Amino acid sequence: MRFVADPGLPCRTVAWFLCPLALAVALTTTAAAEILHVPGDYPTIQEAIDAAMDADEVEVHPGTYFETINFLGKAITVRSSDGPEVTIIDAQQTGTVVTCNNGEGPDTVLDGFTVTGGEPSGMRNVGSSPTVTNCTFSGNTADFGGGMSNALFSDPMLTNCTFSRNSAADEGGGMRNTASNPTLIDCEFTGNSADDGGGMHNSFASSPTLAGCVFSNNSAASAGGGMRNIDNSSPTVTDCTFSANTSESAGGGMSNFSSNPTLTSCTFSGNTADYGGGMYNLFKSGPTLAGCVFSSNSAAVAGGGMRNSFSNPMLIDCEFSGNSAAGGGGMSNSLKSSPTLTNCDFIANSAVAEGGGMSNFLKSSPTLAGCVFTANSAGDKGGAMFNDVNSSPTLTNCDFTANSANSRGGGMYNDGSNPSLSNCQLTLNFAASGGGMYNLASSPTVSNCTFGANSAGASGGALFNVYSSPMIIDSTFTENFADDGSCILNSFSNPPLTNCRFIGNITDGAGTIHNFSSSPALTNCEFSGNIAGVGGGMFNTVNSYPTLTNCTFASNHALSGGAMYNFQTMGNPTLANCILWGNTAEIGDPNIGGDGLATVSYSDIEGGYEGVGNIGDNPMFVDADGPDDIPGTEDDNLRLLPGSPCIDAADNTAVPAGVTTDLDGNPRVIDDSKTRDTGLGECPIVDMGSYEFQQGTAECCPWDLDGDGNVGILDLLALVAAWGSDPGGPPDFDGDGTVGILDLLTLLANWGACP
Repeated sequence: MRFVADPGLPCRTVAWFLCPLALAVALTTTAAAEILHVPGDYPTIQEAIDAAMDADEVEVHPGTYFETINFLGKAITVRSSDGPEVTIIDAQQTGTVVTCNNGEGPDTVLDGFTVTGGEPSGMRNVGSSPTVTNCTFSGNTADFGGGMSNALFSDPMLTNCTFSRNSAADEGGGMRNTASNPTLIDCEFTGNSADDGGGMHNSFASSPTLAGCVFSNNSAASAGGGMRNIDNSSPTVTDCTFSANTSESAGGGMSNFSSNPTLTSCTFSGNTADYGGGMYNLFKSGPTLAGCVFSSNSAAVAGGGMRNSFSNPMLIDCEFSGNSAAGGGGMSNSLKSSPTLTNCDFIANSAVAEGGGMSNFLKSSPTLAGCVFTANSAGDKGGAMFNDVNSSPTLTNCDFTANSANSRGGGMYNDGSNPSLSNCQLTLNFAASGGGMYNLASSPTVSNCTFGANSAGASGGALFNVYSSPMIIDSTFTENFADDGSCILNSFSNPPLTNCRFIGNITDGAGTIHNFSSSPALTNCEFSGNIAGVGGGMFNTVNSYPTLTNCTFASNHALSGGAMYNFQTMGNPTLANCILWGNTAEIGDPNIGGDGLATVSYSDIEGGYEGVGNIGDNPMFVDADGPDDIPGTEDDNLRLLPGSPCIDAADNTAVPAGVTTDLDGNPRVIDDSKTRDTGLGECPIVDMGSYEFQQGTAECCPWDLDGDGNVGILDLLALVAAWGSDPGGPPDFDGDGTVGILDLLTLLANWGACP
């Protein structure tokens, strides 16, 4: 029992020197905390609370206490002696089991109870922030916040608590937070249910902090089986698990509406919903996720792992694996959603229809960097990614490997969309058409990408274009396969291809590139070691008029038309500044076969070909079959040796405007002072083929015979040594076939430093 000094006791009733001591004793004994026992000292918990003072403890011994309690604003601890398994507070549906509505703070503590039978709510905090530890909230019901309701700036601290089998007719089966920011550590929400937010519901800018928490087997009739965040609520969630939660509508694991939660190292697995099995983000929601995993979630309609509608989440180092949906197995983006994904992996996700890994629809244009799409599948289109209706994602350093689609676009399918791909790899993807990519009325930009070993059961092993004109730059196509068009099938399409390599691709049908009513423009491209039934490098038919400039075809093979086949008179390509050498065919011309009318100029065609400026001389490649001594492989070196007849022998006017480099990225026009200009145009003259001979200068100085940058005595001596001969080039500067006086006068007129 407490000793309380009588404040009215005068000091004169005791010795004067004892007054300070008496006062100190009085103050000390007044502040001493007391432990009140239930049922030893008080039969009910509430009676003990009524009698307690701040800093007291109420110790409750095992039993079931049929009552409701209110802390009455007291900074006391109410704890069980033996834990929640044997210490139960049961309101028997007569009211809220535990109430804090008098401004309680963290020194108000509830520890070690099972709280059950609350209606409404197991615990209700209004403008209060108690501490709750080691408690179980089970079997409570309410319209809002079945297990716990926190309102009006209530920020309770919960540690090691469990919310199970609570329900809410409206929001927050396990917990509902309204303008409140509770902190939860190592808490578990399981088997709770509500219309919205089966496990937890946060509204009116509620931003709880959760660490090490588990949400499992919770359900929502509307949205957010595990958690629902609305009204700019932005919880911070770390090391939490959302598993086997369900929503009949959206967000099996979590649903966000105009909210921006931050999630770190969280796992979403086995959650289900119609939209967004793992997570659903709607209307300007921008959650940030780092190191999170979405696995084996499913959606009946869209977004097995995640669904974004008019939302722009940011994801870093996240993984989507084994998720499934009708559309967008891993992720579905719709209604102008443009998430940012960095170093994320999409593995073995599946879609019944489109977008096994990701689906982008209605102007959704995500940005992806360093992402990987592996072994995703779609029953129809877009094994890894599906882009539709003006959706134009930007992809940098991304890999698409071993994805598949039963119909079109094993790696990617684009319909009315223009994605941009840079430094990406598409390998081992498969579809009936467009193993790597399928474009319908789309014009993606593809730069510095590799298409390797993709395959199509029908057409377009790497690319299938229909009414599309993708821009393809500095890209490589190797070992792709299809029944028709091993690399690219163009149908009513006119894609420009610049600085591209086509090596070792195979088709039983027609062409590494098959053009049907299509007129692509190819510049600085190389075709080597490709094999086809007809048209080893290219097949043109039905009003196809491709333009090829500075392209090289070497060591390609076909039954007919080793380099190119032009069907009847319906395939009529134009070739300028090209080299076709070392190609083979079993029937007819090994280079250009068929009855189509190819217009060829300033090109080197083995065996010769009619046209202005054409030659039929060995182009003198550096190493036509490479170190492996196998022609048509990646190590072949089709650059030109000094003295090649293709140097300075092509047509400057044929080079497309804006093209300033060759296939190596070196300057496109270099003058070799040791070679007579035989091409068309002002010096310097462009070379034939995809590689420019680099031993020269971009400015013409043919009089510098020793190449030291100056016209001097050594150049004069070289001219004199060649006097009267025909060197086939400098120093026969006037090209009359003899080195003579006019050539000497020309050299002297240009004496000194080269321009």
